[in-house]
Amino acid sequence: MLDRFYRCHSINWTRPKYQQVESLPWIPRTDEVDALINGISNPRIAIFVHACKDTGARSGELWQLQWHQVDFENRTITVTPEKGSRGRQIKVSQSLIQKLLKPRADRKFVFHADDDDPIKSLEYFGRNYQRARRIVVKRLGNSRLNQISFRTLRHYKGSLEYYKTRDIVHTQQVSGHKSINNTMRYVTLIPKEDDDFIVKIAADKASRVKLLEEGLS
Repeated sequence: MLDRFYRCHSINWTRPKYQQVESLPWIPRTDEVDALINGISNPRIAIFVHACKDTGARSGELWQLQWHQVDFENRTITVTPEKGSRGRQIKVSQSLIQKLLKPRADRKFVFHADDDDPIKSLEYFGRNYQRARRIVVKRLGNSRLNQISFRTLRHYKGSLEYYKTRDIVHTQQVSGHKSINNTMRYVTLIPKEDDDFIVKIAADKASRVKLLEEGLS
């Protein structure tokens, strides 16, 4: 806008160069995420936050989730991508599946009414989440929970998947990134309290080299 203003008034100027400083996203602990989910009294909001935790999907992707994309038997959720991401199918926890079974209704979408405007309804839902989060923060006395946004949970899932598997390609697939450069930030984000790992055993020299390259030794 400033550039257009100067051109309109025939003012000569040199556009300043700016190099953006990339900061690492904040990652909450698993017990904090669980405390937030369990503390939210509104079932729909609590289930949505739980789904964000389990899938790492964008809020807009989950908001468009349809019932036929939830496989209750195999415990998977199929995510339809947005923002140039890739579609993916993600394994979720049994606890989330059980929660999804309870509010199931005769409608197309999981989290909103079929005739809702998807953009406006998600904005309204986001404000309700912020109010519910503030209530939990006040009750538990943990102000860190105020930093847990839907995007935070996406970063949480990505960093946790890499920490558990040390497999950057797997993490890319779960996150739905088209470029692995977007996934690389999770390499330096390490949750400190999770002990759940994927173990891979090398059968030969070539396999050992591959595992070492992936960070599994």
